[in-house]
Formats: sequence, C-alpha cells, structure tokens
Amino acid sequence: MTFLIIDTETTGLDLFTHEIIDIAAVQYEFSNNDLTLLLSREHKVKPKHIEKASEVALKINGYTKRKWKKAINIEEFLPELKQIIEKSDFLVGQNLIFDYRFINKAFDQANMERPKYPMYFDTKWMADQLVHDKKLKRSSLDFLCEHYQIKFEGRAHTALADVLRTADLFKVLQKECE
Repeated sequence: MTFLIIDTETTGLDLFTHEIIDIAAVQYEFSNNDLTLLLSREHKVKPKHIEKASEVALKINGYTKRKWKKAINIEEFLPELKQIIEKSDFLVGQNLIFDYRFINKAFDQANMERPKYPMYFDTKWMADQLVHDKKLKRSSLDFLCEHYQIKFEGRAHTALADVLRTADLFKVLQKECE
C-alpha cells in the first residue's frame, strides 16, 4: 500500500484571504509496519498576495524574501501533485482538512480539475481520540512530537519537516489507536 503524507504552510489561517507558501508531499510504501520512501517533493511557493499575509504566520513559517527567491508558482506543481495524490492508496496528514481546503483552493484558482483523493488518515483526529480517552493532553503536532519523543531534522513548521514528523507520528499513533 502507498501512503502519501502531505503538508502545506500558508500565509495565515483564513482560506479566503491566505494562500499556500510551502508544500510537501512524501510517498511511502507501507508493509510490515514500516515505511519505505518512494518519492519526496517540496516546493516553496511564490505568494501572489503577500500583502494579505499574517505576520504571525510568516514568522512561524520562516518566510523571508531571500528564502523564497527561487520559489515556484503553485500552478507549476499542481499537475504533478494531482498525479501523486491519485496514485496513492491512502493520504495522511496532521489536521488534513486544513491542507485539503488550501490545496483545493489552489486547483480552483488555477482552473484545474481537483484530484480524486484516496481514503485518508488524519493524525490530529487519531490523537483527538486519545485526548478524549485522557491518554493525551493535546493533539498539536508539536506537542505530539515532544510527547512521543519524535526527533527530526530541519525546522518545524516547514512543509517537509512537518511531513516527516507526521510520518513518524502516524506509525506511533497506529499502535496507540489499535
């Protein structure tokens, strides 16, 4: 089975005002409770309306003009993203509905057909069940990585680092939620 773990970073939380500025998609083959890397894509995305960005979001995401100098237009990646999504058996993400909405908005704004999404696992939803059962205090990615001692390279709140953290978290939560 193939699992696609996806994450976006945005210029803020408002779907109608803000936009994707960083996107990562990492596809794994899952067997024997282990993940084997099949492909990894990450792109910094040129914001079209940086003037509407939340300063807090930009600080969290580490946005600077210099770091985004070689950023692409989102439309350049959407055809490949659609293909990757549709060739995956399962989609995984942390608070996946957030990413799903921003990705769909990007497809709509580019006048491109949205992908046909496979079944999905949301690690936040999985953790929310453990919060409900009083086994965890919170379900944020930062808290969960600290709680489960998930180590990672890079900077949290970048799309690729968060995808890799989510992959490790997914393995842990599968066992916890059995």
